[in-house]
Amino acid sequence: MIISHKHKFIFIKTRKTAGTSIEKALLSVCGPDDVITLDHLHQGEDDVFKDDARNYTGKWVPLRELIASRTLLDTMRIGRDWVQRPKFYNHMTACSVKNRIDSNIWNSYYKFCFERNPWDKCISFYYWQGRGGRNLGSFKNYLLNSKDRGTLDQSLPKDWRRYTYNNKLIVDDVYDFSDLSGGLGNALKKSKFSEDGSELVLPKLKGNLRKKDFIYDNEMDQFIQDSFSEEINLFSYACPDYLK
Repeated sequence: MIISHKHKFIFIKTRKTAGTSIEKALLSVCGPDDVITLDHLHQGEDDVFKDDARNYTGKWVPLRELIASRTLLDTMRIGRDWVQRPKFYNHMTACSVKNRIDSNIWNSYYKFCFERNPWDKCISFYYWQGRGGRNLGSFKNYLLNSKDRGTLDQSLPKDWRRYTYNNKLIVDDVYDFSDLSGGLGNALKKSKFSEDGSELVLPKLKGNLRKKDFIYDNEMDQFIQDSFSEEINLFSYACPDYLK
């Protein structure tokens, strides 16, 4: 997550949308007073931003977040953040950012994030979770038994609540993962970035849709449709042809 006071933009980091690559690209234009969060919450993990992260700690009062809390789970997470986490961290919600910064900053800065086709996103998340030889079982079981691992946004890469509040967008734009360079370029044009952004380089992304590793069926398809219905309806996502 980045708050750039220099260029007056806020980047909300979603999962499996090349968020770290985007942050690396934006890092080169950020100023010393900008907020750059670590890439991991847990100590001991290799962190690509350990030498560049800055201004992400500090005291904050949770009252505004508690007032805006929608559920008991939200309230519990706010309490967890206040006790265990820094003021700003990698995958925090836009709502949390809004309630931890001055309202004038939130209202005047350009806020954006990226989203991805949920079918692709779930596959990418599955293989990422299985890195290092971790046995997750079949992709089908991984999907259909996700509730055993926690809430939907914990067990699957559902980021809807990261950029919405009461099911309404609270960021200015959500760009599609399929056009990272175009989306990032548009975002910079809409912020107070004084250059054209052509010098920003996004690291090459790995292709990780291993479509031949599993059989996809109607039950899995319906599960994804039901679980990601908000994203599918808003962004008109559809099941990719390679899965049909």
